[in-house]
Amino acid sequence: MSSQKEFSGAWWAVHTRSRHERTVSTALALRGMEPFLPLYEQTSAWSDRQKRIQLPLFPCYLFVRARDAVGIAVLKTPGVLAI
Repeated sequence: MSSQKEFSGAWWAVHTRSRHERTVSTALALRGMEPFLPLYEQTSAWSDRQKRIQLPLFPCYLFVRARDAVGIAVLKTPGVLAI
């Protein structure tokens, strides 16, 4: 037996508010859905330092695997604009 949950359903693209991708991803995971937020690393330079930061590959979008019936629950998640 696998300890991971078996998710069934289709993948949906979720349009989020600007810079709310991680918050929405966490909220969807807490609701029992399977979010996928692809990230990439970039070096940002400030006047006093440089730092490696992770940014969304698709700004304002993430993906979630869910059944058709939970579309309303996705839309009611704070920060979600559309599916």
